[in-house]
Amino acid sequence: MNEQYYLPLAYLNAWEYCPRRFFLEYELGENADNEHIIIGRHLHRNVDDEGKEVEGDKVIYRHQWVWSDRLLINGIIDAVEEKDKQLIPLEFKKGRMANHKSDHFQLCGAALCLEERMGGSIPFGEIFYYANRRRERVAGLKLLNSPRPLIVLSSSFQINETRSQD
Repeated sequence: MNEQYYLPLAYLNAWEYCPRRFFLEYELGENADNEHIIIGRHLHRNVDDEGKEVEGDKVIYRHQWVWSDRLLINGIIDAVEEKDKQLIPLEFKKGRMANHKSDHFQLCGAALCLEERMGGSIPFGEIFYYANRRRERVAGLKLLNSPRPLIVLSSSFQINETRSQD
């Protein structure tokens, strides 16, 4: 794995939210901290330490590194929950639960990485929104109805494209 050609999962969120913002942050390195970034880092402090804990019949793995050699993406999933031999990727976001396709896009990338690494199927993932303390289930990768396919760009502008299968 030559990581210099892999796109970090967090940039999938930036790409789906605003391709211009993606270009400014990823290609030009313009990643200035603002109040939202600082608050998000503070809220993430509990999941930013790698670890494992057991809560009843559920095992929670925090801060898990994943990658996809096929899609050339990599990054850290905030948490992966395991219950009844099913893995559930979990992302934590600072805002309120709404129809944030960019968050779904990032979660989809993380699930695809996890599937490739584990050799199984990830039927859904979840996003926890701190602002209203709610979890959103994002069921099925094919429910990711992005206007753009999953496009993975490397710093050399190599483009690989995959589309959800219906």
